[in-house]
Amino acid sequence: MRDFFLFLTASVLLASTSADCFAAEQNDITIDSDVEILDTFDSSRKKHSPYSAPKLSDILEAKGTLVFFDNSNSIDRKPKIGGLVKTKSSNMLQKTLDRARKRLFGGQFQKEEPPANPVFFSRKTSNEPLISPSSSKKKMRFLELNYDGEKTLASIPPNAVIEVPFLKHIPYFFSRIEILNNGDIKVTETIERVVEPAEKDFKGIDRYFSKYYIDRTGKRHKTNLTILEASVDNRPISALLMPDMQGIRVALHTDYPQAPGTHLYSVTYLFSNKITEFKNDLKEADAPEFKELIWEVTGTHWDIPITRAGAVMIFPPKSKLYSQSAVTGGRAGYGDNYKIRKDKGNDLSFTLTFPLAPYEGLTVLANWAEINPAPIFQNGKLDRFIIEHGTFTLSLISFLFVLSYYIATWFSLRKNQEQPKTQTALPQKGDLTPAVLNYALKKKITPNSLFIILLGMAAKGFLSFSQDSNDTLLLVKETDQEKNLTPLEKRVAGKLFTKDSTSFALTHANALRLTRIMTEIEKSLIKEYRKKFTVFPQTYFWFGILMAVIAVISISSMSLFPLITFLTLAASVVVFLPLSFFGGKIYDEIRKKTWKENKLKFIHLCIIILPFLACLAGLLTYYSIQTTVWTAILFFALLICIGFFKAALRTPSELGNSILENIDGYKLYLSSQDDTLLNTMRSAETKIKALYGKHLPFAVALELEKLWTRRFVAFSEKENQLKPDWYKGKLPFTENFIEALFAEFEKVFPKKNASEKSASPSRFKKPNSK
Repeated sequence: MRDFFLFLTASVLLASTSADCFAAEQNDITIDSDVEILDTFDSSRKKHSPYSAPKLSDILEAKGTLVFFDNSNSIDRKPKIGGLVKTKSSNMLQKTLDRARKRLFGGQFQKEEPPANPVFFSRKTSNEPLISPSSSKKKMRFLELNYDGEKTLASIPPNAVIEVPFLKHIPYFFSRIEILNNGDIKVTETIERVVEPAEKDFKGIDRYFSKYYIDRTGKRHKTNLTILEASVDNRPISALLMPDMQGIRVALHTDYPQAPGTHLYSVTYLFSNKITEFKNDLKEADAPEFKELIWEVTGTHWDIPITRAGAVMIFPPKSKLYSQSAVTGGRAGYGDNYKIRKDKGNDLSFTLTFPLAPYEGLTVLANWAEINPAPIFQNGKLDRFIIEHGTFTLSLISFLFVLSYYIATWFSLRKNQEQPKTQTALPQKGDLTPAVLNYALKKKITPNSLFIILLGMAAKGFLSFSQDSNDTLLLVKETDQEKNLTPLEKRVAGKLFTKDSTSFALTHANALRLTRIMTEIEKSLIKEYRKKFTVFPQTYFWFGILMAVIAVISISSMSLFPLITFLTLAASVVVFLPLSFFGGKIYDEIRKKTWKENKLKFIHLCIIILPFLACLAGLLTYYSIQTTVWTAILFFALLICIGFFKAALRTPSELGNSILENIDGYKLYLSSQDDTLLNTMRSAETKIKALYGKHLPFAVALELEKLWTRRFVAFSEKENQLKPDWYKGKLPFTENFIEALFAEFEKVFPKKNASEKSASPSRFKKPNSK
């Protein structure tokens, strides 16, 4: 049957070689399908410019109930449709027709069974074929176009072939709207698109739908659609549903560039929540409620003209139609270039009577009542609520649940810390180092931290403090044995004494090396502090993460774009991780007020964080397009909540509590001036010096170095008798010994403030008198 029809069509086309013959039969041409679309560029109707805005009074019954997109590109100027235009030669028409016949009828397409459609309550559950079987008995009609340029052919169902300009445009746009008894609508769109020779990489068209639509009362409803099937040139394809700034994008693309000519696109959608219901206030109303559908047949997003368009609206059985209307144009102006026809079955057909300019469209409206409505098994109030507010509601519930969980966990951990069940054990030897203790008390890394580490290395005999002939403070390596050093002290030694070097001058030339050593110390001390002084409830924290992941998967499944939404959320989490890391550092700088001391570092952190912040903002904006703005805000709040409690759930460990509880006793020992212990060691001067060096780093960490040194100075029988062996400089051994040594050590580091002077003058050189 198909081969016979193609043969018959080709025969009729070859026989139709005269425009005069067509003119004689023009009045007999009829298209008795759902809609009549026969207007052409050379129509005999009265011409008027499609680029001038019609009056608002022409909207008729639809006045005030429709919302249109921007139509500014079609006002007072013709669209730039471009393309390859050639002067027609004597046999150009015949060559064009021959090429078009080969394109339209030369290929044999494979027949593939389309996926089965779901069963709905409808008397018309399947689409009528584009060309009905009876149409093959009718005479094929050919419509010539009086156009002085290259042309191609387009097929108009059921039995017409027309010439159209070989320029990019849509010669035929037809929409079949079937209203199902369950409240959904099934829409099948048939679109013919001319691909001009200049379009080399054209792979398909994109259909756009607004994310929301507004009814006559101004109430906003969310668009919810499912793609049932799609094809290009009668070959099934997988249509892609994508989020877009305009709302929802349906991509009807092939894997290869399409050849110049006319291509046929067909797609079937299922729309939920598209029909609005209103109370019927008429006294003699046939039904207590009536329904209304506003449908944008073509949409207003096309940047090319649409020359022929129409729609058929099929209602449920025994429906009473109250009113119907339509509108053409766009935001810049509306018109009435349409006609409406109602058949015996109470169904409507809408026909475009004049071409649409770019960014103009055809929108139809109808309201009706169902006298005997069928039972509704889905899309009740709960279903509609989920469609409208499902992602926001689930996001709100997830955020409140995770927030309340973490708050309850935080209070529980704090309560356990305040009322411990068992007494904490005393700290043992090796539980902490002086530098970690200093960080635990100060919560910041300063040159004093490195000074404490160096004092500990000196007390173990690894290095000594000395000075050269220029009175420059030196660190001198005394031995290669590192077995008594801690891992951090070993790394510091490796940074100070490289290769065969045995001394390190504390000069401004080595300031950069010292800064790098400080960075290494900061990482190690913070890590050791968190390990020994705090504990993190991994189980409780990751359970909250698990709940957040379940919420993300659930929200993604409720979106129109499940995979895209999930990947967007996953990408947002990946970007948020470094953002939270650098954001935490900036927060610490601001909280500790150290950013004023190191503005360059603060600016550097801000510059690093900006790309991540911009990327996260873009991802959340994209996520809001897929769901709602409030859903995106709640997801961001969920990320902030997790990041905040990651820091807040960290609590003091048993060791940390033990150190804090027993630190007062140790401070009392360091500040005491009792020399009983020293009297028992009077004859062992070396042991007294070792005792001084052993506790000196802790005394500096606790800011008791002056009292600790005073104790040994007072016990000395003569000046500098108990000066430590690891110091070989000129500073006298007094109670200010350590303070003066640190002042010399600190000089190598950049000043906190250019106008700030040293804590104490140098003991090596006298200050220059003015």
